[in-house]
Amino acid sequence: MVVAVRRPACRNAATEQSLGLRERGRAERPKPQSEGSLSFLSHLFSPYLPFAIPHPPFPISHFSFPDFPISHFPFFIFHFSFCLSTDSSGCADKTVCDGCAECREALRDRRSTDDLYALEELNLMPIRWLHCFWAAIVLLVAGVVAAQSESPRAVTGAVADTSDRVASLPDQSSAQFASMREGAYGATPYDPRFYVDYDGGFVIRPIDKQATPFELKVRARMQFRYVGFSRDAKTWTDNAGVTRPVETRNDFEIERGRLEFLGFFFDPSLQFYINIDADTDDNHDAKFHDFWVNYKFGDALNLYVGKAFVPGSREWLGGSTRTHLADRSMATTFFRPDRTIGIWAIGEPWEDVHYRIMLGNGFNTTDRKPRDVDSQFMISGSFWWDALGDFGKGFADIEHHETPVIRFGTSMTYAGQSPHDDGTPQAEQNFVRLSDGTRLIDVGALAPGVTVNAFDIYLWAIDGAVKYAGWSVHGEYYFRWLNRFGTSGGPIPYTELYTDGFYIDVGKMIVSERLELVGRMSTVDGLFGDSWEWAAGFNWYLNGKHSNKLTFDVAVLDGIPANNSGPNFEVGQDGILYRVQWQAAAY
Repeated sequence: MVVAVRRPACRNAATEQSLGLRERGRAERPKPQSEGSLSFLSHLFSPYLPFAIPHPPFPISHFSFPDFPISHFPFFIFHFSFCLSTDSSGCADKTVCDGCAECREALRDRRSTDDLYALEELNLMPIRWLHCFWAAIVLLVAGVVAAQSESPRAVTGAVADTSDRVASLPDQSSAQFASMREGAYGATPYDPRFYVDYDGGFVIRPIDKQATPFELKVRARMQFRYVGFSRDAKTWTDNAGVTRPVETRNDFEIERGRLEFLGFFFDPSLQFYINIDADTDDNHDAKFHDFWVNYKFGDALNLYVGKAFVPGSREWLGGSTRTHLADRSMATTFFRPDRTIGIWAIGEPWEDVHYRIMLGNGFNTTDRKPRDVDSQFMISGSFWWDALGDFGKGFADIEHHETPVIRFGTSMTYAGQSPHDDGTPQAEQNFVRLSDGTRLIDVGALAPGVTVNAFDIYLWAIDGAVKYAGWSVHGEYYFRWLNRFGTSGGPIPYTELYTDGFYIDVGKMIVSERLELVGRMSTVDGLFGDSWEWAAGFNWYLNGKHSNKLTFDVAVLDGIPANNSGPNFEVGQDGILYRVQWQAAAY
């Protein structure tokens, strides 16, 4: 309840009012447990705060003065700053009178939360900047105490591992918050529901998942990259006879600046994930790259709805955090699908046997509006088997496996593409290119004056990988068929177009958990020409993980048929590509 008090018109009114506040504060104040202790002072000062400072869900420190745990120290500091920052020049009308002195005395003796609002009306609230100053002093002192303690665990009072600490929180909080639940010392009853932790990101976790079913983890990732490209030719000519420029590069970019939010709500099995991506080579826009909600029925079935990868390639599904070089291979960039909105399932029905199946809007509909997407669904699935035990994530054998681990997999994708009612191609169809880089739906791509506006696409990929003693070898072979063409402007001399290609990637840790040498080659081969990529470089794992990694690579490019800003490939590139990348990620 807020007590509205009119500002005193004179010193007598102010005096009478302050005396009333003081008397009521004395009547409501319970008798302290220890009149001669600092614990009494901490409880005495706590009501002055405009908010309740609860005890933490586990002890802040075992270090304490007699009857004065360090967890109460903020009460003392904030009270002190409050007294120093009280306006001593008089009432709001700046008239010095005995009433103001009495008001300040009443303030010091106050015990009721209602009195706080009464005094707020008297303009005797603290100056905020001074509160910030004393808060900074508190943090500094706490940091020094933590740094000087024999063990971080001794300072935090937490147990040896996180899971045990979490499990013990309800019992600890029950004892420590008992007085607050009962409203002792006039404090507002308080029962903690969450605690803060770090687990591959900043985490707010519930103490009791059943009573408070919500968890939020926030993490970030950035890839800061230098890109240089030295061209061998200034132009290239596509299959339609159009000559296009090839540009050089010498610049810095933020390739992936991502902020991720994940956790659960309503039920620990009902989970969510949001990935916001900002690239400087993508108009400096921030976009919802991935966004889904899933329900985990068990290891064999995890059901998702939202926006995510189409599972058409192993290297594509592996993500961009743990690539061997700065980015994915040329072959994967050419063949792979992209993201789409849909429904999918992920699971491990048998030990080390995995699947991912998706029904979605299209082969490549990321960031497309509904009017740019046709009415035909895409279906895709990927299956893999870790034949000798868990293969783990990523390409590099940072773990230095003492026995070999092997993975075999296959991925399949089908999508039909249809035009607008007026016969013009959908924007969704822009991604498909011939083996020389010509866009399939460009006028004249397959015949002079003819535009392809409909087709079916089939993609099949097989992959294999091994890790052993610091060595890692990965490879994937792609097969793509385009058929059932629809055209405007005339016929084309093809009923089906077949293109294939592959990549092979080899790495060796030469300094355990720190330095790795990598080599890669990839190719795309089809009716209209072939293209090659030869690349080599090194990874320096600054903390022994992909989360803090420096990568340098050099690639010789021979007629790139793909266009994608992620790996810095542009159609028609002949020359040498240089990349230096620093990746900082919390995961």
